[in-house]
Amino acid sequence: METEKQQTIITDPVLSRLIQPYSKNDIQQLREQLCQDTGRKTIKTWHNKHLNDELIFNLCNEIGIPIDIREYDFFDFNSAAVFICKNQLLRHDLTNEYQKYLIGKEYHYSSMIEMLSSVQKQNLKSKVASTIGKRLYVASGTVLKYGIYASAIDTIYESDPDFARQILSGHLLVSHDNIIELSRIPPDEIRSVAKNVRECKIEHLTFADIRDGIKAKYQQNKAPVSRKERRELKLSESAQIRQMPVYDPDSDVNSLCMTIGSWISSIQRVNNSVDFNRITTKARLQLVKELSFLERTINTIQEALVERNNT
Repeated sequence: METEKQQTIITDPVLSRLIQPYSKNDIQQLREQLCQDTGRKTIKTWHNKHLNDELIFNLCNEIGIPIDIREYDFFDFNSAAVFICKNQLLRHDLTNEYQKYLIGKEYHYSSMIEMLSSVQKQNLKSKVASTIGKRLYVASGTVLKYGIYASAIDTIYESDPDFARQILSGHLLVSHDNIIELSRIPPDEIRSVAKNVRECKIEHLTFADIRDGIKAKYQQNKAPVSRKERRELKLSESAQIRQMPVYDPDSDVNSLCMTIGSWISSIQRVNNSVDFNRITTKARLQLVKELSFLERTINTIQEALVERNNT
């Protein structure tokens, strides 16, 4: 009967995302510990889903160690996710990126729990951030910042899971601002940036790298250049190295056109996901102000284009 129960344990992809993968060395050490202590091990689950013991479960099955299943009675998915976040944040081997991500996810899921259970909604998210911050000894503003970071990572994850894992593992260094920029571009452009990172073996992703990755997407349909052509091009460039570069009057405009798509995507995402009745007056006024600046700037450049066409 216990064997049948073990077979029903499944891996939830969203919950498993909250667990930083263990290194080969850590796995080997855990295997050795289990071999020395072969007593029954308890595996924690919720609705027959693994919580944070899946590695131990797999190693026990591999070694042949008996296990007991402890089924937790969480109220909902959010509570199960918070449980995992809190347990993972106790690990001493977390990367800085995974630590930020877990704090941000705990904030997100805890806010969802409070939204569903609390009658008083005012300043609810700030209170959640303050509670988490006090426990982890970080400022509540930092918790809110990590919440934004975690949402951006999830957006990247949905477009290219391996790319997101590369960031969370610390193998690819990306600033907070550039994580946000990545999350604002369309999924196909995120995948293009990820492909460029892998092909060029980039270790520290800059804004210029993001831009180059986006450009690569629109250049990939061009005919490939042969070795002979590349060699001739290199020799030609070398011979002309002292010449002034040819001025391209369209370069700035083409660069602007490439970024406008990400603006539109960001604005549409906010329009579809944000409840404007819930945001603060300060945030509402700030958004109105920035949109007004954007509108005036657009009108100015459109007027210039119209005048140019009329001359």
